[in-house]
Amino acid sequence: MSEADAISWNEAFETRKGLTVEDGTARYQGRLKDLLAEEGSVHAEGFALKDLEAVCRNLLGLRDRLAALPSRVN
Repeated sequence: MSEADAISWNEAFETRKGLTVEDGTARYQGRLKDLLAEEGSVHAEGFALKDLEAVCRNLLGLRDRLAALPSRVN
């Protein structure tokens, strides 16, 4: 696989999974972005990579809050 093909595959994979990084900014797409917005995450639109540690702490707090909720059966 050529370097260009590998880069193209990786970018497509990341876009499908919901997170891309460009010019020092991480951006969510699709269902991941929608779910973060539903939960009121200030990071749903993305974040600057320089803020990664603070974002991580914030998202871990969101995870803990969601984990403490009673299970929903659909």
